Amino acid sequence: MTSVAERLAGFPRFPLVAGETPVQELHGVSRKVGHRVFVKRDDLTGLAFGGNKVRQAEYFVGAAIEAGADTIVAGGSFAQSNHSRVMAAAARAAGLRAVILVRPGDGPTGATLSGNALVTRLLASEVRVLDALANAPSEDRRAEVEFRRVVFAEEAERQRAQGHKPFVVLGSTTATGVLGYVSASLELRRQAEQLGLRFARVFVTSLGVTHAGLELGSRLLDESHDVVGVAYQPADKDDAEAAIRSLAGAAAELLEVDTPALRVCTDTADAGGGYGIPTPASRKALSLAAASDALVLDPTYTAKGFAAMLRHLDRGDVPQGEAVLFVHTGGLPAIFGRTLEDLVDAT
Repeated sequence: MTSVAERLAGFPRFPLVAGETPVQELHGVSRKVGHRVFVKRDDLTGLAFGGNKVRQAEYFVGAAIEAGADTIVAGGSFAQSNHSRVMAAAARAAGLRAVILVRPGDGPTGATLSGNALVTRLLASEVRVLDALANAPSEDRRAEVEFRRVVFAEEAERQRAQGHKPFVVLGSTTATGVLGYVSASLELRRQAEQLGLRFARVFVTSLGVTHAGLELGSRLLDESHDVVGVAYQPADKDDAEAAIRSLAGAAAELLEVDTPALRVCTDTADAGGGYGIPTPASRKALSLAAASDALVLDPTYTAKGFAAMLRHLDRGDVPQGEAVLFVHTGGLPAIFGRTLEDLVDAT
């Protein structure tokens, strides 16, 4: 029978991840919560401040190169988008032009030249803030990606008129995007075996392809752990879980395997007031990780996921003493341009 690794090898892929990202025990946090807490350091994937988007970008760039493109058209979200930053970097690393389209917005998502917005401007060939993207439905990532289709097609035509060969990446929330964390599941399996670890649960801040990839990969590898995807913005739990199932199923079809029995678990309890808006629990989590283990979380994604993991442990969802894993998906440029009071718990 063809293995998962062999099936993944059949897809075009441009190497961008610096190497296997470490799995580390958070000794300080572990002592405080009475469990062995580990972190998969995907903030260290290596490209332009790293993060989970680098694993997905390998497959997008691979497809662009196979299509003979010289330009990648990507982005579509707010200026502080991790996806935009990484796609600009990924295109440059592959010798391609990067045209990044940006949705207008102010506040923590805005275009102030700090954080992700600054890095994206540094790397991209062009950054265009388009009013046409202003009304995209950001509460539903798949609907937002679909909304972009006409706008991106118009940009692709503009690029062709200038003599370029564009490849459009509407967003990471696609079946191809899921492959990055199916592949990461293989890496995590090897590392857990080398360390002699079995995780009771794996936590990740995701409402999309990162969760779907970890869930699909875990089930294809017959892992015993559940993958808990944590919401970073308000979301309906049933809708979120349906989206994960749909993405995992689409990726299984790409891989030409039967969709395994999925155990989709999404935590939407403490997403807070909106995208990029910290919560009291996320501030406490960010403070705890920094003070206990010098682990830096970001306020948009990972602090909310870490807070949810702590809540699960505190209420006894995981038997005492068992190990859990937090997948650190990066996003660290988001801390720059914030105040310390906005990031951490003041008590």
